[in-house]
Amino acid sequence: MKTPILSLVAALLLGVIQVDAQCTQKVAECNDVLAGFERLEGKYYRSELFPYEFARLKLTFYHDKVYRLAPCGQSKAGSPLIFNLYDKAGILVFSSKDDPKPHYDFACGVTGYFTLVAGYEQGGGCAAILFGQLDHEKAAARPDITPRKF
Repeated sequence: MKTPILSLVAALLLGVIQVDAQCTQKVAECNDVLAGFERLEGKYYRSELFPYEFARLKLTFYHDKVYRLAPCGQSKAGSPLIFNLYDKAGILVFSSKDDPKPHYDFACGVTGYFTLVAGYEQGGGCAAILFGQLDHEKAAARPDITPRKF
């Protein structure tokens, strides 16, 4: 009886390790879009999502920074990772659904608190959001940065 249970546990662990490795590889491919930006906390945020499941993340955007968000992932059904950004009152201020791109730049007139909700329209899979920031002066010197302002 112990052998089938141990086999099941080993199979589950190998599956988790494989999924984690695939997610790590996908994030490594997405890192280029943050070139020149300071990585926020030196990390990215990721989650393994099931179909119709969403990840939520609380964010603070400071008024003197430009932020780059890079949704990184693709569902097993081939859907791109979509995220919505809501302000403190729960009002939608941005959605990547209608304009899928490798990254999005944002700037706030005042420091603001936001909730990011990310997920897939079809299927599930690894979902990661990479964050970077730049001072406004540095961002203004780069013609490739045109942040959405709110």
